[in-house]
Amino acid sequence: MTDTVNLGFYRPVWPQTLWGRIRINLIPIYPEIEDTPATWVPGAVGVNSSGGGSEHATYHVRLVANLPVTGKVRVTIEDVTRYPGYAMNAEYGDGRDSPDLQVVCDAQHNTGWNCSYDSNDNKWVIDSKQELNSQTPGPGLELVVDSYDFAAYGKLNVELLSLSSPIVEPQPLDPGTLGRGRVKDRPGEEDHTTLPIDRGEGQGTAGNKIADCGWEVTSNHISDVFIDPNEDQDLRTVELQFGDGLISIEEYRGFKMLGIHGRTDPLVKDVFIASQLSQGIQYAGDALPTAVHRVIWTDIPNDPSIEVGNMNRINFNHDGRSSHKDQCALIVHDGGWDNILWGYTFGVYENEAPDIPCNITSIDIYTIKINNDAGNYSDQCTRCTIGHEVGHGVFMSHYNYDNEHGWFSMMVIPGTVPQHIMFTSTPTWYGIYDMDDIVLFY
Repeated sequence: MTDTVNLGFYRPVWPQTLWGRIRINLIPIYPEIEDTPATWVPGAVGVNSSGGGSEHATYHVRLVANLPVTGKVRVTIEDVTRYPGYAMNAEYGDGRDSPDLQVVCDAQHNTGWNCSYDSNDNKWVIDSKQELNSQTPGPGLELVVDSYDFAAYGKLNVELLSLSSPIVEPQPLDPGTLGRGRVKDRPGEEDHTTLPIDRGEGQGTAGNKIADCGWEVTSNHISDVFIDPNEDQDLRTVELQFGDGLISIEEYRGFKMLGIHGRTDPLVKDVFIASQLSQGIQYAGDALPTAVHRVIWTDIPNDPSIEVGNMNRINFNHDGRSSHKDQCALIVHDGGWDNILWGYTFGVYENEAPDIPCNITSIDIYTIKINNDAGNYSDQCTRCTIGHEVGHGVFMSHYNYDNEHGWFSMMVIPGTVPQHIMFTSTPTWYGIYDMDDIVLFY
């Protein structure tokens, strides 16, 4: 006869003796995994980022008990994201459609584990090759998880597969029941951690798959205050007008800009500009109440440096969620010569329509014409013309400030060029726009 006694997280079988049943105290025995570092934000392996991010996360797993036991453990990483590419406008170039968190188990990586990816359940299953010993000193068996996306996410837990002991007969366990483990230095009822931490710590919002610690945009820290990652929350620039067409999870994930990844601020409107001309963008950048970002576009088919998608899309690597809305970059070309114009914005920009600047097909700057007309002022007039046309790209129309010059008037304040030709920066009464769905006429 034997008695089965539940000892914490395993079931040893104790034999009866001639003196009756053995009486023991229940002793907790469980596998333990380290918590994700609170400041960990996902990066992408091999990709430089101005906003930081980690390419790897390292954990240690051990068996916790006050008596000598050994056992095999299993780590699972569930609910793993699988976004296209590694940012909203960037891919690795190898056609990969892989989970954003990956675990490599071979002769050089995670040598103490066997790992496999279950595509049906969207999870990693990682089993220890050898039994862990509760008496082994140190942090435990190391496990390294690689991140391949700037919005990578997964849920980690650990469980026992089997136990053995010199004083107890080995007994297999049912994964997911008595074998469930714990997270180091967390309350006992918490049986999993997330990568990154997403449980509402600090100013973080739980459950939105955005790092609780937030992220960096240039010199500003962005807190994870976004209850709904599918909302477009950029602050208003005119009455009742919010948004720039990019939802919070897309701005957290970020963009490749001039070869370097960077995240954006969900509370600031963003405009992306690709230009064949080196000058002039700062006129639009300083004038508009936006963050202006430079991206790469060429007319070479399949050029790997291109950061703008088909039809000028800038957030084409989306996962199909209903809240997504295509947004576009403004493409500035050197048009050379025109008989009349210095610049022209092609597209529908004088009728109200959504998805601006996706209604703009291209912007031409006629540099030869400007040089011919402006003489010593040609460089500055080229800059101002670019700023002017970019204004059209976010649906600004001409301000007819007098009858003499009409539509040649610029959307910017007087500077060193003749006022009757154009202005060179923006008055406060005009510098408001919403690239999502508003037209501004003056």
